[in-house]
Amino acid sequence: MVLVKMKKDKTITIDKLKLHRDPYLNTRVRVMSSKLISKDQYHRLLKMTSAEISHFLEEGEYKAQIDEFAVRYAGADLIEVALNNNASKCFQKVIHLSKGDTKELIQKYMLRIDIENIKTILRCLNSEIPKDEISLRLMSGCNVNKKNLLDLLKKKTISDIVEDPMFQNILPHATSSIPKPKGDDLTLASVENWLDINYYRYLMCIADKLPKHASEFKTFLRNEIDILNINTLLIMKNEGLEKKDIMQLLITPAADISLPVLESAASAKDIEGALDILINKTSYSVEIKSGIDEALKGSLKVIRRGLDKKLMKKAFLLLHKHPLTIAPVLGYILAKEVEIRNLKLISRSKSLNLPEKFIEENLII
Repeated sequence: MVLVKMKKDKTITIDKLKLHRDPYLNTRVRVMSSKLISKDQYHRLLKMTSAEISHFLEEGEYKAQIDEFAVRYAGADLIEVALNNNASKCFQKVIHLSKGDTKELIQKYMLRIDIENIKTILRCLNSEIPKDEISLRLMSGCNVNKKNLLDLLKKKTISDIVEDPMFQNILPHATSSIPKPKGDDLTLASVENWLDINYYRYLMCIADKLPKHASEFKTFLRNEIDILNINTLLIMKNEGLEKKDIMQLLITPAADISLPVLESAASAKDIEGALDILINKTSYSVEIKSGIDEALKGSLKVIRRGLDKKLMKKAFLLLHKHPLTIAPVLGYILAKEVEIRNLKLISRSKSLNLPEKFIEENLII
């Protein structure tokens, strides 16, 4: 058992994970990875209508889900619910195939799905979107079942959700010294920020105790935190927030971008100064430079898209690295997440008659 000391005498305990090499798990995951949609297939999908996309998915990996839900849904709704259901089954299969501490690590990592579900519910809380439509957007995770998520949809306020036992236990070993937001501080943004900071700090505490052959997981996690910090910093800089307010929203200490660099960028007098620091003092200069003109005009979408693509390319590399370690397993989970995201993007964009160029620019292939 490893004790991790946090600020203000906050101490948590984390079991030291022993990740045994599992050739059987990796072989099965390799088979599952072979069924992911290829680059050529994406180019074909871009030319299809919504009906043709449904037919394409029905002929492949998504047949069972398309057939099951076609009675109740159609068009983009059918595709979305089929994708969510299929991804849930795939992720549950990976967990079922895993053993011991490997299974525990995967379950902890996949808390991200449960957290995204909670965020979706929070964002739709006061909207006029029907509950049935919101439930379409939820994906069964590994730690919270769909029924408990649907119970959250019955809540009336953010406070009701935060006080729910399921929310209280979503991150039982929260590593941040930041208390749960309450009172006047209880806003959608504050709750989302609390969930993100605690989730990533918790994973980093675990990653620090992993054996050497799982180092790829830690590397990817650090890259993911870097990109989250860059996006948050630039968004807040655009909003005109002061350094102290920006730093509270960043996940620190954590990743490869050092605390002094983040503080320097947060202290810059404007977004142009922050961009200049990030270009010169981080490994993300190419992605930031590619969208700097749009950023100075107030739009960060080009930078965000470039950062997302860089991160996902690293995820795809995990599929092919160290075949007997956990890296290909995590690579598959990430690649499946990207596939679901891509297919939803294509389907929804087609239903809204958005141009093919827009879809292609936002795909991660």
